[in-house]
Amino acid sequence: LGLSADRNLSQANDMTSMEKDFTDVHKLRLCLLMPLFYTANNLHLQTQRLADRGANVLVVARKSPSHPQRSEAYGTVNITRVAPCMSGRIANYAMMLPAFVELLRRRHSYDLIWVVKFSTLGIVGTLAARILGKGCVLEAECNDEMSGEHFFHLNEWRLCHTRLFRSIFNAGMVVRNWLLRQADCFMAISREIEREFLDSGVPKDRICYKPCGIDTDRFAPISGKQKQLLRQKLSLPTNDLIICYCGRLVHNKGLECLLQAWKDISHEHGDVHLLIVGSGNNWFGGIEDVLKAFVKSEGLTTTTTFTGYADNVEEYLSASDIFVYPSENEALGVAIIEAMACGLPVVASGVGGIRDLVVPGETGILTEPRRADHITEALRSVIVNPDRRREMGVKGRHHAKAYFSIDRIDSLNVQAFTAVYRSRALPS
Repeated sequence: LGLSADRNLSQANDMTSMEKDFTDVHKLRLCLLMPLFYTANNLHLQTQRLADRGANVLVVARKSPSHPQRSEAYGTVNITRVAPCMSGRIANYAMMLPAFVELLRRRHSYDLIWVVKFSTLGIVGTLAARILGKGCVLEAECNDEMSGEHFFHLNEWRLCHTRLFRSIFNAGMVVRNWLLRQADCFMAISREIEREFLDSGVPKDRICYKPCGIDTDRFAPISGKQKQLLRQKLSLPTNDLIICYCGRLVHNKGLECLLQAWKDISHEHGDVHLLIVGSGNNWFGGIEDVLKAFVKSEGLTTTTTFTGYADNVEEYLSASDIFVYPSENEALGVAIIEAMACGLPVVASGVGGIRDLVVPGETGILTEPRRADHITEALRSVIVNPDRRREMGVKGRHHAKAYFSIDRIDSLNVQAFTAVYRSRALPS
């Protein structure tokens, strides 16, 4: 298929010229299959960009308590939701049969199935594609989807960790991965996932490196005066140096280590404030209450703010001075891209796809995971050096626009989908 990853990111700007070779964008008929259609990885932006180009985009996702309706539209993208209307991990497995039936029922509406988070739905999409003669693209949303280890990371049932269960599971994975390898293209949002594909036997020429893209107009630097006004609006300290975390408040995000580091930082510097944007109570592994209890017990309430769930993340980032992301395991880290686009220097763990985003010493600092002392040292180095913060912020903004803008990711989508069309001679 000629979809191997472009190893030289400096060629990113050539993508626009590559698009000129693909003249059939308006003929693309895609079906995006995923558990929930929401804003993670900005898929709503990606699908709308494709639709704006003239592609016909259908989304098949699962109903949820917050979206129980059978059908709706996001801009010009049509969304069809299938049973069951429930939450929890079991819901993704329960939707497999209804999703398969929906793909068969809507078979005349699309020529290519694009499966995102394929650990469960990859079987559904690949099988339907082979039966119906459609193209199939699988995109991993997290680490270990191909190896299956993701299942054990999220599962605390004792039975799942027995030797017998593991043997049965591994046998099933052999069969599942044989079917998944029949897909036409594998999209990797990080180099680590790309290596996982290769280790699982996916041919190199079927792998496309495609990170997540963001709206760099929405996430952008603001002036000092605007920042002061924004802080007043958000009830944040107007004169403190604000260090921000955005994301889920769950156990594998390294937030316990961050608060350990914050205990030292807040005692050293009297004019700093930690801003934690996000929620954890409705997520598996949520530790929001644990974090709040620690802050209270350590006397950090005056220097720490928990916002809870927020849909105005860009405002909190724009109101901040430094971004911190101490995750222990991360497929990519879209929040880091958004922070860099806002001109913030980044302190983050050097794990997973984060290593694809942060240029050490240029756009931020990478630390060892689970090391509160490393977080303390890294934060201290940028707190005391405003010139370094400013330089990292400028370079981070340039880096985000050059390699992770939604325009570039849209180009990579067009390249991959059109290549699948042409290789399979799909109808147009």
